[in-house]
Amino acid sequence: MLRHRKPALNTHMSHNCNFILIRCMDWRLKEGDDVLDWVEKNFGKKYDDPTYAGGVKDLISPKNPAFTDHILESIRISYDLHGVRKAVLMNHTDCGAYGGKAAFESPEAEEDQLIDDLKASAGLIKNRWPDMEVTLVLSKVEGDRAIEHRIIE
Repeated sequence: MLRHRKPALNTHMSHNCNFILIRCMDWRLKEGDDVLDWVEKNFGKKYDDPTYAGGVKDLISPKNPAFTDHILESIRISYDLHGVRKAVLMNHTDCGAYGGKAAFESPEAEEDQLIDDLKASAGLIKNRWPDMEVTLVLSKVEGDRAIEHRIIE
């Protein structure tokens, strides 16, 4: 019988990558590969890419605390095994986990909430991994595709 042995912490694999991308699983972020092309152009092609309903939302306001633990465990694995020291956090407008754009009074209120959650998530990650560089990205979705991506300072 084969048994999986949990690797020791900080044991890097030979196949390291440049960053971890935490984003929503929404299919519109993959439509036409526009988003992934933009990510690779701006950050590189070697990255871990776990996806979650709502992206970083469950780091800040989870429906179940286990969701937060799951995302943090994905980051830990990427950090420990793949030597990742950069996280790219991506939220997008019209996200179903937030209730879609109809859940907000205005497009500005929606963007403000998404950006606030990105910043709070970055703080949580930096608190656990002080040497982790964190970049925040907001994607604007219209109809069936993401049409714009911007890095949040």
